[in-house]
Amino acid sequence: MTPSPGPPAPLPRRRRRTGSLPPSTFQAALGELCAQGATGALTGPAGSVYLTDGAVVHAESPLAPDVETLLAGDRRPPPPAGAQTPAAGLLGACERELCQLSALLDAAYFALQQDRAPLTFRTGQPPRLAAVHALSADALREAVGQRLALLDRVWPWPDVDTAAVTCHHRQAARGRRLAVRPARQHAVLAAADGLRTPPEIARLLRRSAFGTLLDVRQLAAAGLIETPGLRAVPSAAPDPIAPAPAVPDRPPPPLSRTEPRHDPSDPEVALLLRLRAALEAKL
Repeated sequence: MTPSPGPPAPLPRRRRRTGSLPPSTFQAALGELCAQGATGALTGPAGSVYLTDGAVVHAESPLAPDVETLLAGDRRPPPPAGAQTPAAGLLGACERELCQLSALLDAAYFALQQDRAPLTFRTGQPPRLAAVHALSADALREAVGQRLALLDRVWPWPDVDTAAVTCHHRQAARGRRLAVRPARQHAVLAAADGLRTPPEIARLLRRSAFGTLLDVRQLAAAGLIETPGLRAVPSAAPDPIAPAPAVPDRPPPPLSRTEPRHDPSDPEVALLLRLRAALEAKL
């Protein structure tokens, strides 16, 4: 007797791409607090993460623009006269929600990478803004790791994220590679005066810190921004057994690469990417 066929095998779930975020003491402390269901603010020199019942509800960093700065940078024209007020109000609420999520992830990018820095936890400290999203520690770590992985694929030189950057005038003067750049990258080049860091440029332009970091690394990969060198290696007596590791004395050369078809730092593209990620998470 032939056995009756069983139920069909479930379709394989699509694997989600995850970024690799190096471990840090801040992440370890955050994971413990989330597991305990804590409420308060974990704070270090580069940023704070706010928890409510073990869920991440807000983040702030002196290196990232706040929500008000991002909202002020939205130069979308006002709705025409006679437009429906409920629709306009909904659009404004959605814009604020996106800006608040962007500010959270911008601040978490710097906060989660704090390692061996003095940390404090203020129990019961409420966030300055009402939460619109609640994330687990793992979800936040994954989101920051994906951003870090994207930046490293564009230009694997993290020193450029926090050092003062300068427009490479000799390359920019040639004009050809500069002419094909989007307007926002022209603004970044104009602000790269050798005194401002990418976070300061982001605040000046009232833009997302991550979007500005991505532009800076793309410009560095094209040779239009001078990349800071490594810090001086401390002198030490050589090990007679183990050879000294090779340390590069300069950044990698500009890459010959084509620009991505879709720029993740564009607000509309970023919204579509977030919607796609939400749909994939439900699959």
